Amino acid sequence: QDCAYCCEDGHSVYAVVCDGMGGLSEGALASQIGIQVAREQYQMIKGVDPLDLSEGKNWMVDAMELADKSICNIVDEHGNRIEAGSTLVSVWICRHQLYWASVGDSRAYLIRGNEMVQLTTDLNYSFFLNQQYEAGEITKDYYQNELKNGEALISFLGLGALPFVDRNLEPITLFPGDAVLLCS
Repeated sequence: QDCAYCCEDGHSVYAVVCDGMGGLSEGALASQIGIQVAREQYQMIKGVDPLDLSEGKNWMVDAMELADKSICNIVDEHGNRIEAGSTLVSVWICRHQLYWASVGDSRAYLIRGNEMVQLTTDLNYSFFLNQQYEAGEITKDYYQNELKNGEALISFLGLGALPFVDRNLEPITLFPGDAVLLCS
């Protein structure tokens, strides 16, 4: 149920991984749609310098929102909405600058020398609980009791609206020898 896409055009590299959710009836279809929409959105900005995009640097998030709506609108032959979902992680490297965006728990890592750093945040119930606990909105007892459900995703393609999206606001400069790993 996983799909991937990578394009290198001499100016930039764009890569995306979608992991269709097996617990839903059409996870494989959802991941295919996620890749299709991401690829189409990339084709529209391919060759554009990030400095020329100004506010358009959010194009990866815009692509995820479009994919989310497309997946949410999948219907069967009787017009009934089909339950489908996918995680998505994407990276765009242009002029040695790394941008990423993700939804769900698929991850991006930066490998530099002997260190590997997770760039993305898993958007699961643990993430939500941590936010609530740190804000003083829930008690320690409630927090600890609810952690048993911590791996449940709270944001993924197919919800019809993305409550949480993870992305970097400032690019990371890449150096020779750096590697980026995407995984579901």
